[in-house]
Amino acid sequence: MSDLDQLKKRLSAAFEHPDRRDAAEGTAGRDLFNLFRDGTEPPRGFEPPPESDVQPISHWIAGVGLIVCALALSFGAREGNLMLAGGMMALAVVFAAYHLVERARFYRLRRVAAVERDVQADRDWAAEERRALISSIHESFGDLAVVRDLKGIILETNATFRAITDLAEPAGLTCEEAGFRFESSSKPGRYIARIGSGDEERIFAWVDAVIRQPETGALVTESVARDITEETRSSNAADEARRKAERESAAKSRLLATVAHDIRTPLTGLLGMADLLEKSRLGPDQRNYVAGLRQSGQVLSYLVEDLLDFATMEAGRFQLRPEAEAPRALIEGIVEMLAPRAHFKGLEIASFIHPDVPDLIRVDAGRLRQVLFNVAGNAVKFTRRGGVFVSTTIAQDRLVIAVSDTGPGMTPAEKERIFEEFIQVGSARSRSAGAGLGLAISARIVAAFGGSMTVDSTRGVGSTFTIAIPLETAGAQEPGRSRQGSARNTAALVLAPKGPAGEAIARTIEALGGVCRLFHSGFDLLENLAKAEIGGRRITDVIVDHRLEDEFIGPASDQAEALKLRRIFLVNPEHRQARIAGPYDAWLIRPLREQSLVDVLNGRLRGLEKRGAVNDNRALGLVLDTQPSAHRGRIFLGEDDPVNALLIRTALEKAGFSVHHASDFDTLTDLVSGNDGWRPDLLLTDLGMPGTAGRDTVAELRGRLDAAGHVHVPILVISGEASEEIRQGALKRGAELYLTKPVPPADLVAAVEKCLAGRRRRREG
Repeated sequence: MSDLDQLKKRLSAAFEHPDRRDAAEGTAGRDLFNLFRDGTEPPRGFEPPPESDVQPISHWIAGVGLIVCALALSFGAREGNLMLAGGMMALAVVFAAYHLVERARFYRLRRVAAVERDVQADRDWAAEERRALISSIHESFGDLAVVRDLKGIILETNATFRAITDLAEPAGLTCEEAGFRFESSSKPGRYIARIGSGDEERIFAWVDAVIRQPETGALVTESVARDITEETRSSNAADEARRKAERESAAKSRLLATVAHDIRTPLTGLLGMADLLEKSRLGPDQRNYVAGLRQSGQVLSYLVEDLLDFATMEAGRFQLRPEAEAPRALIEGIVEMLAPRAHFKGLEIASFIHPDVPDLIRVDAGRLRQVLFNVAGNAVKFTRRGGVFVSTTIAQDRLVIAVSDTGPGMTPAEKERIFEEFIQVGSARSRSAGAGLGLAISARIVAAFGGSMTVDSTRGVGSTFTIAIPLETAGAQEPGRSRQGSARNTAALVLAPKGPAGEAIARTIEALGGVCRLFHSGFDLLENLAKAEIGGRRITDVIVDHRLEDEFIGPASDQAEALKLRRIFLVNPEHRQARIAGPYDAWLIRPLREQSLVDVLNGRLRGLEKRGAVNDNRALGLVLDTQPSAHRGRIFLGEDDPVNALLIRTALEKAGFSVHHASDFDTLTDLVSGNDGWRPDLLLTDLGMPGTAGRDTVAELRGRLDAAGHVHVPILVISGEASEEIRQGALKRGAELYLTKPVPPADLVAAVEKCLAGRRRRREG
């Protein structure tokens, strides 16, 4: 194939591909394509190349041939040889024709060469325009643009690149030689490029792309880089600020944990010694002093717990641990715990639980107890007259607990802020008893349950806090099935002052299938006793609050006796050990437990022989004899605080245990290792004694007990650390129980007895 044919084929192919057409779209390209497409002549105005540009060889051949032909023709004519003359003439014509053909071919080739030069010029112009356009776009954004060959040698750059590198002509160098330092990223072809140092360092987001240049067909690397120096510095500053905040938050949490631990240790001694002092022989004034000491210590204890809970929530480490729990026992227990405080102020406190409430629900009982204690405790604290009523119902698959009081109430502005941190309302006297964290923490806990906490309050009337959490039953029992109709044979008259106590009794009896009428004066009671029935049902019981006993004794009591009614006396917890005198067949304690009421109404009990909450008919606390009882076991005690050690030893020795004390960890490990020849029945230890730094206290003690042959010896931890993570870690490493300071002596002795009972079961099993 001739060069002309190859050129024609190449140009045709160029016009067949749209991606190449732009490079040949100029006037010269169209002329050249039209020239060879169908054999047509070039368009008008196309100038052939100068004649001097045609190759001279055809001139020489034609000239020599014509000379030879002329000589031969002259010789043939002179000699009369016509054949020779004719042949020479034909040969001359051939030479002339060859010259013309050759001349035309060279003219055409020159025209092709000229057109090709024009096409190349068009290509160069288009490429230059494209590069200028791209460069201007990048420069308008302040981007670097650079073209390199596959070996990394710079071919072209834009002005921004030259300004950043301070190089007038960077072609021939590599980017590294121009001063750039590259950091790889997770995506191919993307880098972080840096140039300069210190405050002068610039940072670029660099992108490489390998392309084929349309004008040359060569593979090159085109790179674009955007300046991200300010964004990177801002991001680094934000990251540093976040890390600083995390460090400060962790430091705050450690500080709170440390302070709480250090507060709990003397607080344990303070409350414990107050408990021991209360059991001794004191006069009335001294008992009042001890009561004030105990109350102040309890307020401090609540404050420590609130601060730790708040720190845990702020650090994002708050977790719920739902388990099966009996809601009645939980709510009645909270009310009973608050009863002494309420009765001391002359307030009533009572609870009502609707029969539809299931016997068991899945809930984090500890957190729900904390919420109720905060809300109901606040109600008792702020209320000066009247009382507090806790009502529990089911509404829209939610457990709804409403805590109502007759306190001072709140203004609309106070209601808006009541759930914020460190916010307190009410008088200065009431505000001084806390940090304003209880309701804020309670609201967060309820939100974590997936529930809501609201308040409805009127200034001068009172407040009602409503807690609603999703209801998830535990077990297959239908809600309220075992309670419906448990008082269906009861028709009772209740004589009680206005307040939650009488209201709770009346609502409970009616909810359980009975009928009840509540009266606030003995005269009204006597009138209804004369009728001998309520709602068409014969009266079966009369319940008399001890505060209105004087209005009952006399005609009303005689009438009840004549009707052979059961007479039930309702007393405060303070009177539970007193001898009940008068015309009564049974007695109950305020605040009332539902099961106790049902048992008395159905004749199963005359009083409350057994109760598991704080306010029962047994003496509160641990009764410490003046002389130790018989030996009940040997206990190794690890406690560095002398007051706490004295408290624990006194409580345990009064309960009949033998105690061996160690004030540091090394001394305790010597005891455990059997160096003194003693064999312990239980090991009771703190986690923060001297010598425990950097050591796993529980795991090491468990290992030494096993190594010394002390089989099944329980480890009871008593510590100021309230962290759930630390508690779980101690239990996993071999502790039997984990108690958080302060621990009342009665609870401590009960925990020791529980651990020893478990040990006996394991040894017998």
